[in-house]
Amino acid sequence: MALIEIRGITKTHIEKSGVRTEALRGIDLTVNEGDFLSIAGPSGSGKTTLLNIIGALDSPTSGTVLFDGIDIGNTPTARLADLRLKKVGFVFQAYNLFNTLTAIENIEYIMVLQAKPPFEARKTAKALLERVGLSAHGDKQVNRLSGGEQQRVAVARALASGPKVILADEPTANLDSRTAANLIDLMRELNIEKNVTFIFSTHDKIVMDKATRLVLLKDGKILNG
Repeated sequence: MALIEIRGITKTHIEKSGVRTEALRGIDLTVNEGDFLSIAGPSGSGKTTLLNIIGALDSPTSGTVLFDGIDIGNTPTARLADLRLKKVGFVFQAYNLFNTLTAIENIEYIMVLQAKPPFEARKTAKALLERVGLSAHGDKQVNRLSGGEQQRVAVARALASGPKVILADEPTANLDSRTAANLIDLMRELNIEKNVTFIFSTHDKIVMDKATRLVLLKDGKILNG
């Protein structure tokens, strides 16, 4: 079943000097529920721009994006914020964790924004920490964890909201190959267990090889259909 339908998406960036850059040039893509999809391509190919549009962090210049039946381009800003809060989890290259908070507090944070009861948030966070293999590190500040551990916290945080999709932007870029492979294996297990759709932007062969669907992007266009 289609979760995300993208039709004719373009994105043009216009600099102050008037220079125009075509980041995306007519993207058509359907993402189904449960996909483990990698959007791959070199730097500057438009991967992150496409991911940001899917996650309603950016808007296209033209075209249509339907997310779980919602037309993102014709949705008020407040409703888009609600969509991101409840239906989208984000995992970033630089982790984007709160360094002054512990691992468990970072995971709880998204549920605080959702106004879930504290006891429920703590229970969910503990379960997620255990699932990503960090139950012994919940009370540590995240800046005391390794890069791989921090990214596992980020994955747990992304799952905490109960999202339909997790968007992972170059999640292995700061990790060594073994840690990267273990992280992607974990995400694949969670994809199967929880039927959460994963979409990656990457140029990492490890991620590409482990994806069940691979979309190749170059110069803002999809190369493989």
